[in-house]
Amino acid sequence: MSTQVLGNVNLVTKQEVEAMLDATVITEAQIDAKINVEKSARELAIDTVNAALAQETNQREADKLELDDKIADEAVLRDHGDNALNTRIDQEASIRQQADVDIVHAIEDFKTFEEETYPNAYVAKLKGLPIAILTVHNTDKSLHVGDTIATLDQKFFPKQAVDFIMYVEQIDAGTGTSRTVMITCRLNNNGDITVVNMFDVTGATSATDRVTVLYFTEV
Repeated sequence: MSTQVLGNVNLVTKQEVEAMLDATVITEAQIDAKINVEKSARELAIDTVNAALAQETNQREADKLELDDKIADEAVLRDHGDNALNTRIDQEASIRQQADVDIVHAIEDFKTFEEETYPNAYVAKLKGLPIAILTVHNTDKSLHVGDTIATLDQKFFPKQAVDFIMYVEQIDAGTGTSRTVMITCRLNNNGDITVVNMFDVTGATSATDRVTVLYFTEV
C-alpha cells in the first residue's frame, strides 16, 4: 500500500479502497453455505429433540401400560379375595344356620322320649341325653332272691348297674297271710331287673309294689 503523507493525514488510493471492499464482501455461495450449515444444525437439533420426545412418549406409554396391568392384576386379586371372603362368609352362615337347626332338634330331642312298656316295667329314655326313667311295678306275690322281674331292651341298658329299693306285698306260702317286704333290686348291664335281697318290714310301712328310678344309659 502506497500512501502520501500530507501532514498528519494518510491518503488511500481508490484501488486500495476497492481491494479492501472486495476483501470484506461475502459472496452468495458463502451465504448459502452458512445457511446450509445452520439448517443442518437445526434439523439435527430438531431430530434429536423429536427422538427424545418419542422416547419419552414411548416410556410413558410403557409405564402406563405397566401401571394398567398392575391395576388390573390388583383388581383381579381383590375380586378373588372378595369372592373367597364371600364364600367363607356364606360357609360360616351355612354352618351357623345348621348349628341353629341342630340346636333346635336337640332341644326337641330333650323333650322327646323313647318309650317301652314291659309286663312289670315301663322305661322312657330322652332322645337327646343318655338319661332314662324306669318304673317297676311288681305283681309277683312270691318273690325270691335271684328272681328276674323284667328285662329291658339293649337301648335302655344302664351305663353301670343300678340298685334300688321297693316295698312289695308278699303272701306267706305256709299261712297265706300278707306281709310287707323290702326288696333290693338291681338293674344290671344286661338289662335284667333282679331281686338281690329281701327283708321283712314290721311296723306301719305299707307295700306300694311300685318304684321309679332315674339312671344314665350307655348311649
